Amino acid sequence: MQTSAVEKTLEPIAQMLASDGYDLRVAVDGDVIDIGIEATPDACVDCLVPQPTMEQIIRSQLAGGVPDAAAAELRIRYPS
Repeated sequence: MQTSAVEKTLEPIAQMLASDGYDLRVAVDGDVIDIGIEATPDACVDCLVPQPTMEQIIRSQLAGGVPDAAAAELRIRYPS
């Protein structure tokens, strides 16, 4: 599984987050997908869904575009 394939598949989510002032970072290491969501100075704190909801959204998007993602460990880091 390549980082570029995951990034391309998650592009709609990255665009949605960007409109609310967040950046989406993706790294793939073997069967681990590491996703960081980082707040920009213009971030809308109330716009970010709870982390379990975001995980469901990301898993659903990955299922449609990255076949190997279903078996991958997904790590999501939220802004502190």
